[in-house]
Amino acid sequence: MESVVIFSIIVPTYNSHNFLENCLKSILSQRIDPFTYEVIIVDDCSTDMTIPLAQTYSNLFHHFHIVKLNENVGPGSARNAGIEHASGEWIVFVDSDDELSPDCLLVLKSIL
Repeated sequence: MESVVIFSIIVPTYNSHNFLENCLKSILSQRIDPFTYEVIIVDDCSTDMTIPLAQTYSNLFHHFHIVKLNENVGPGSARNAGIEHASGEWIVFVDSDDELSPDCLLVLKSIL
């Protein structure tokens, strides 16, 4: 039976290498089936090691995807680009320097 993607978590990044890993680890720690969410990392032309870090997660986890923008357009446009690639029923925006509590998606799901 195929799971339905409930949440598309969009993470806009720009030179976020120093804190992105904590953000992604917090998403991985969610107490919800990982087949019910996807993570779309939208890179806004980073010049640091953000892309290699994001690529590591994308290679290791089926539900992590990367969108690379061709020009620096800012976080709002990066979020919009993430929406264009989203397949979930609900959009969740998480900034690259944010960390989710382990029950975040479970609580959201319970009130939908």
